[in-house]
Amino acid sequence: MPPNILAEQVHHTVRQPTLLFGVDLEDIRHRFSGGETFASVVPEMTKNLLDFLEQHHVAATFFCEGRTVDEFPSLIGEISARGHEIACHTYSHRPLFSVSVDEFRRDLEQNIETIYKATSLTVKGFRAPFFSSVPKTKWLYSVLREFGFTYSSSVLDGRWPVAGWPGFFESFEAEARGSVLTEGIVEIPITSLRIGAVGMPVAGGIYARLLPGFFLRLLWRRFLQNKRAISTYIHPYDIDLSKPDFRHPEFQRNALFNLLMHVGRAGLLDKFAGLLEQFPKRSRYDDFVSEHYPEMRSRGDRKVKLVTSDVA
Repeated sequence: MPPNILAEQVHHTVRQPTLLFGVDLEDIRHRFSGGETFASVVPEMTKNLLDFLEQHHVAATFFCEGRTVDEFPSLIGEISARGHEIACHTYSHRPLFSVSVDEFRRDLEQNIETIYKATSLTVKGFRAPFFSSVPKTKWLYSVLREFGFTYSSSVLDGRWPVAGWPGFFESFEAEARGSVLTEGIVEIPITSLRIGAVGMPVAGGIYARLLPGFFLRLLWRRFLQNKRAISTYIHPYDIDLSKPDFRHPEFQRNALFNLLMHVGRAGLLDKFAGLLEQFPKRSRYDDFVSEHYPEMRSRGDRKVKLVTSDVA
């Protein structure tokens, strides 16, 4: 095993395949200049997602960007009151490989503080923007442990235009497993389709919107047969049927990619409904970790250190 891969490895096979429903709660307007001139769709689309989850009896995990929590604190309270987990998604939505360790630590602390002020909750989970945990950001796990987190869902196993950690599962000899315990943090990579070294996060977002429903069902059946937990993601804007006149900041000069960001939104929840039918066992991420890693249950009971002095 390569010596530069994280030292501590404990693997847990999922006895019954579990669907982990993740919502990346962020506001795209925060990521480009002049975004505040557009009306936010986050409250309306989030409530649509909450109704969908209630209809299908699913408890989900909402990975919350701090700026969005600051803007809509009562919405975060409603999410929690309806039985869903609140987790961190950084404060400013910057990929891990674009920040230093100290910058990340400050950003994460601000994210924790913002959620605490809105809900009085102590968070246990983290998801990096763009699944940007890569080999050169292995410091992520020691920082998360320092803050008392129990798990992360920040890796895409394969090459991807934005990030990717090719061979992550193979490095831990856990090809058919859904999670890895490393440096005291459970990493639950986003479910991806591997084609050679390329990994496509097909369990949500643009891929789930663009791929035909029958093809997605075949993929999900494959994950069921492998007894691997399926880790999903969806954004509020993924189901927004309006077409605001702005370009996504990641694709400023590419008209085609911006167009694709709007394709398939109308049918996405129907596809997820079909996915839910295939997985009788659904779980919040924190409950999954508690079930399969009982040694982690006492983690996360830390007192949150609030940075600012004006917190009531």
